[in-house]
Amino acid sequence: MYATKEAVIAKEHEPGVETHIYFMDMRSFGKDFDKYFTRAQNEYGVVYRRCRIPKIEQDRKTKQLTI
Repeated sequence: MYATKEAVIAKEHEPGVETHIYFMDMRSFGKDFDKYFTRAQNEYGVVYRRCRIPKIEQDRKTKQLTI
């Protein structure tokens, strides 16, 4: 849920930013956490992807990260 909160805050402060959350096991427990999870997807456009990231590399010229 911490990642979801940070993604929503990022979208509120910088509307054009794309937010993707990569996870192996997402658990939304507690009062209305599942509604917050759904709201982040539907209203803010947070993308959730179930996967395991094999590596992250940085482009030497642009300093951009590639997943």
